[in-house]
This record gives sequence, C-alpha cells and structure tokens, in this order.
Amino acid sequence: MLMLNLRAEESERLGTVWVVGLTAGVVVGLVGTATVVWGTAALLNRKLGQIGTNGGMVLVVFGLSFIVIGGWAIYRSLRQRGVL
Repeated sequence: MLMLNLRAEESERLGTVWVVGLTAGVVVGLVGTATVVWGTAALLNRKLGQIGTNGGMVLVVFGLSFIVIGGWAIYRSLRQRGVL
C-alpha cells in the first residue's frame, strides 16, 4: 500500500529516464565488445611482440569491465522500469 502511494507521488518526468540508462548501457557494452575484439587481435598478432601481449591484455580487461558496467546499467534501467 505504501509503495503504491509513493509511486503515485513520483514525477512523470522521471518515468522516461530508464531509456537513457538503457541506451547508455547498450553503448558502453558495444564499446566494451569492440575493445575486447581489438585486444584479442593484438594478443593473436605475434609480430607485435611483448607490447602486443601487454597491450592486448589491458584492452581485454578494460573491455570486459566496460561490458560488465554496460550490463549493470541495463539491469538497473530495466529494474527501474519494473521489467525485472
């Protein structure tokens, strides 16, 4: 009952904020995916030597971090919307 009353008092302008969070999550996830692909390509390129290995590992770690953050933003947006 209390939650229904609080929802009735919620501003309508905040009702569409979830779209921004969802969009940001998708963009960050796509950037992370591209970073993982570039890092994997650097790891597999033997001509780059030690710089390619170290740089590739850094790119893969950052890319996976971006993917996780993007997934978290999507989860929070959908949770705010009431889907999850």
